[in-house]
Amino acid sequence: MPAHSPSPSTAKPDHQTLEEAAEWFALLSDDQCSNGDRQAWQQWFDSSPQHRIAWQYVEQVSKRFHQVAEQTSSEESRRILGASRSKSSSRRRVLGSGLAVFGALLAWRYSPLSDYSERLYARINSDESSGIGEIRKLALTDGGTLWINTDSALKIDYQAEVRRIHLQRGELQVQTGYHDTLNRPFLITTEQGQLRALGTRFSVRRNEDETYVAVFEGAVEITTEQGERQRIDAGQQTRFSAQQIDPPEAANPAHRAWASGLILADNIPLSRLVEELRRYRHGHLGLDPAIADLRVVGSFPADNPDHALAMLADSLPLRINRRMPWWVRLEANTH
Repeated sequence: MPAHSPSPSTAKPDHQTLEEAAEWFALLSDDQCSNGDRQAWQQWFDSSPQHRIAWQYVEQVSKRFHQVAEQTSSEESRRILGASRSKSSSRRRVLGSGLAVFGALLAWRYSPLSDYSERLYARINSDESSGIGEIRKLALTDGGTLWINTDSALKIDYQAEVRRIHLQRGELQVQTGYHDTLNRPFLITTEQGQLRALGTRFSVRRNEDETYVAVFEGAVEITTEQGERQRIDAGQQTRFSAQQIDPPEAANPAHRAWASGLILADNIPLSRLVEELRRYRHGHLGLDPAIADLRVVGSFPADNPDHALAMLADSLPLRINRRMPWWVRLEANTH
């Protein structure tokens, strides 16, 4: 494998360039790689600084795999390696080098492309958290129920005067206890403001600069960091920043279905479904722009996103290109 690492750079290449780098890496790792392949790779590598940065990222992922593989028992390595073989074409194999040992299961949390450090910090400083692809259900001490969606972290602070949950990362859904003996207010807080439950079931999702809320029973009162206030009733959803609250609209059933382990698609673009599936799986999931606008209807298993991809391949004109076990792309099926 050629060893060409550019000077360190904080600029990250786009996903298309990263996909190209991943395919070149798979090709050059193959025993059938020819001198012509290597020369073509060198031309690609030299043609753009972004190509060189992307190559460095993919090389770093490979090194992380080697480090993790060395810490794994030989029996477990053989088991995972065998599973990876069954999913990879001979032309794209990166087996034998150790790169595929942990496949999609662990690649992204060791990848410099992910926000692994932010995720790790949130989990260390939380009371409850979930891993990628994990959905947890918890019983609260006041009789309520809490669901924690994939890749989420939160703090639970129950005091004599108030019940408060701070959502640090990700998404939760809550069914508040109807008979709190102390009659304490129930609050969910994020960086953008707080939500006060009014005898309800609702979901809250935190993004970088916004919080999304969907109410299924009862009502929720939103108060932003800047003091704007609005009531959202059952059947409504909205989003808010620290400064303002958007007008409410009809609640999307998908915001409730994930607590039952389902990802719902109600005539949505494939690009939106892929964006949601990315939250539940390790590794890179790419999408060919040529099929991004295909409409999708159905329900898909949140706990098995790769099975969800197979369902899509069975029902839509697309194919699954597993360039490496941790690097998957949905492409137009031209056959």
